[in-house]
Amino acid sequence: MLPRANRIVDGEHLRSVSRKGSKFRAASFVAAMVVTDDLTPSRFGFIVSKGVGGAVVRNLVKRRLRALAAEALLDHPQGFDLVVRAQAPSAQASYEQLSAQWATMMRTLVS
Repeated sequence: MLPRANRIVDGEHLRSVSRKGSKFRAASFVAAMVVTDDLTPSRFGFIVSKGVGGAVVRNLVKRRLRALAAEALLDHPQGFDLVVRAQAPSAQASYEQLSAQWATMMRTLVS
């Protein structure tokens, strides 16, 4: 579970980051990142619609994405807000596939 300080829960903030942020597209998700100051903790928001699947599948995808975000906090504890919108292929993707796509995203957006 991500600590409250590292979650984006406000719908308006999710939309703002999604609109204004630098974009990254992977097979399983689309991400947008906004750089913040170095004193602000990194925050993550997730959007998983019914197009991904039923409730069980959506929750599985969210758990996997949150686990990847928690790992990313170890390397990047401060400096950005990231919103990840899961796409339908994320329902069939394994954790390893999501992890590889996540690593590519982090190298592209954070570097």
